[in-house]
Amino acid sequence: METTNPTPKLPPRSRLASPKEHAKSYGVSERALKRAYGDRRLRYYKLGHRTVLLDSRDVEAFLNTCRVDALRV
Repeated sequence: METTNPTPKLPPRSRLASPKEHAKSYGVSERALKRAYGDRRLRYYKLGHRTVLLDSRDVEAFLNTCRVDALRV
C-alpha cells in the first residue's frame, strides 16, 4: 500500500487574524510582524495576492523567541 501525507488542516478561525489585528492585541508594531513573516521567522497563511493571516499560537511562539531575560544583580 502506498501512504500519502494527509493535507494539514487549517487552525480554527478563532485563532487566525490579520497582522494588524495581532499587532493591536499583542501590543507590537504591525511592521515588526510583517518583517518577521517576510524573513520567514514567523509562519503565516497567504490567501490570494495580499491577504495574510497569522495564527495566534505562532505569534506567541515568535514573541517568546524574542524574549530577553533580565540580568541578576
